[in-house]
Amino acid sequence: AQPAPLAAAGLSDPGAVALPSSSPAAISPQQSPGVLLITIDTLRYDGLGSYGGPAATPALDELAAAGVRFEHAVAHAVMTLPSHTSILTGLDPSRHGVHDNTGFRATSELDTWAERLGRAGYATAAFVGAFPLDSRFGLAQGFGLYDDYYRAGSGDPFHIAERRAAEVVAVARRWIRRQRGPWFAWVHLYDPHAPYAPPAPFDQDYEANPYAGEIAYVDSALASLLADAKRRAALVVVTSDHGEALGQHGERTHGVFAYAATLRVPLLIAWSGHIDGGRVIGKRVRHIDILPTVLDALGLPVEGIQGQPLTALLNGQRDPLEPSSYFESLNTNLARNWAPLRGLYRERWKLIDLPIVELYDTGTDPYERDNLARQQTALVDALRQELAAHLAATPGEPAAAVSEDPETRRRLRSLGYVGGTGPTLAPSSFGPEDDPKTLIELDTAVQDAVLAIEAGKVEDAVAILGGVVERRPDFINAHTLLATLEHMGGDTEAAIARLQTVADAGHDSPYLLGKLAFYLRETGRLEEAAEALEAALREQPDDVENLTLLATVYGMSGRAAEAEATLARGLELDSTYAPLHANQGMLLLQTGRLEEARAALERAIQYDPTLADTHNLLGVVAEKSSALEEAVERWGTAVALDPEQYFARRNLGIALVRLNRFAEAVDALEALFESLPPRLHREFGIAQLRVMVARIKRDKGIQ
Repeated sequence: AQPAPLAAAGLSDPGAVALPSSSPAAISPQQSPGVLLITIDTLRYDGLGSYGGPAATPALDELAAAGVRFEHAVAHAVMTLPSHTSILTGLDPSRHGVHDNTGFRATSELDTWAERLGRAGYATAAFVGAFPLDSRFGLAQGFGLYDDYYRAGSGDPFHIAERRAAEVVAVARRWIRRQRGPWFAWVHLYDPHAPYAPPAPFDQDYEANPYAGEIAYVDSALASLLADAKRRAALVVVTSDHGEALGQHGERTHGVFAYAATLRVPLLIAWSGHIDGGRVIGKRVRHIDILPTVLDALGLPVEGIQGQPLTALLNGQRDPLEPSSYFESLNTNLARNWAPLRGLYRERWKLIDLPIVELYDTGTDPYERDNLARQQTALVDALRQELAAHLAATPGEPAAAVSEDPETRRRLRSLGYVGGTGPTLAPSSFGPEDDPKTLIELDTAVQDAVLAIEAGKVEDAVAILGGVVERRPDFINAHTLLATLEHMGGDTEAAIARLQTVADAGHDSPYLLGKLAFYLRETGRLEEAAEALEAALREQPDDVENLTLLATVYGMSGRAAEAEATLARGLELDSTYAPLHANQGMLLLQTGRLEEARAALERAIQYDPTLADTHNLLGVVAEKSSALEEAVERWGTAVALDPEQYFARRNLGIALVRLNRFAEAVDALEALFESLPPRLHREFGIAQLRVMVARIKRDKGIQ
């Protein structure tokens, strides 16, 4: 029966839609097809040339001409991880439960492209361009190869580790060329994400529009891969996870609002010999429709998926009624306690359910400038009821929220995503003062603060962030960023006082307590650090990072048995978490158990080869084991990974002296003299080392 509120509002019954099955004559599975999914991060729906965009994109335009271009494809979220989870599972966030880049995991209960195609005999591989889709977040399940080997980055806390499109495409092409049977490859390219810095010659060609330059560069990188796919007659899908606001509605990048600029995405589907090319489909389609479309086209079962196949549209059959589409943007709710943004597309209407509710007629107002909520109250009520029914029908959330470790949060933080703390306790109700539209300038202010930090204008950043927390005292990210600046400036006590005040005001999340404990440990206040961590773990017992830090604090306090028990507890929760093995190795080293320490430290490097501290400790183990050449190699690696590994620099220089490699020793120690902050000179014995270096240079004639 048609729901009364929808009938009263003039909307049709969503249950009445029936898609015709695919036409075997038009689309039929071949014996060994290849399937290529390309997702281009942060690509607006109007970014490609075929959509009227400003970038020259001949390779993707050729694909659009050879296949079908969907004019009105929409995402269900405006963040990388939840959107890709929808693409790869055919479920929207209300079903798969991944609501943000931080604090969520795609769990094994979900059934992905890789798992479904793997069961059908396909070789599967993913090639990921940046950290937000690191294997730790759960989307690696089912892939025979999950290549997320991007560089760890420079240590800049405001930029994400990524690799250029050409590098990702190159490794994907090598894998595809080796395949002789059915294969599925997912290629993720991150380049259009902020900050926009296209390589030459695109930096010059698009000097006035570097975002478009990133898109043009990605297209050039994809040309060879798309040519390979064409030669192999592969089924190709190209889309993006979300768009980019570029200043529309007052939003610079993405992650706050869910207007067309960030929610609409390009979608191209091509399959030589199976899909007639050159057609444009104007009906709204969704991310969750992509997986069932591919499965249906390949003749594989379509079950357990919210989306519906688009194969009828691909075959040129009748256009079905557009299904409703749920969407959300919850980062600012989870990280800042702003009002949660959820909404619904329904035929030509779009509801954005916020304290200041919004309703747009997308047929006549595609840029969402005219809010009709006050004129269409009955329609707003009907759509709110449908939205509530959609959420109420959710059969639980398989993706459990987790507390991220600081390294993960640091690597997720960029100008486009000044990261959250993970799920927090939100107020039970919200008013207009909590609406993101009311608070958007605070998001812009935090981004301005990051820009000021990058420009070396720390005082300006502090002033900006001070204004943010004065207006919104529960903006925890601004507080933690201020504490970070205070710590970086050498005033760790001020950082401690700030975080303690915020915690005393009732915002004592496990993340904040862990950050507070980190600073307390650094200042030698070990008992207070342990108390803060124990409180955090009572609230979130599975917080592996806080367990790791607590084990360190126990070890420094001489509580070896408690440290070992805490590490064991952490390893039970996550045996692949490298810092746990590293801390275990450090504890074993302190007790003189060298071989056990070496084994633990090697395990840490196996799981994360970029841990400079661990390489330093392996150097110490090697030196204590009379393997000085190995120690030099380990310390050299530590310094290469992190130029601020001052202990490794000192150890390296002294070891080179002992090996009579005097010129190298002088270089290593003089690099230490230049880089070490003056406040640490006494601790490192710099005066004595300078005397030693002067003697070596004099006696050995080294300039």
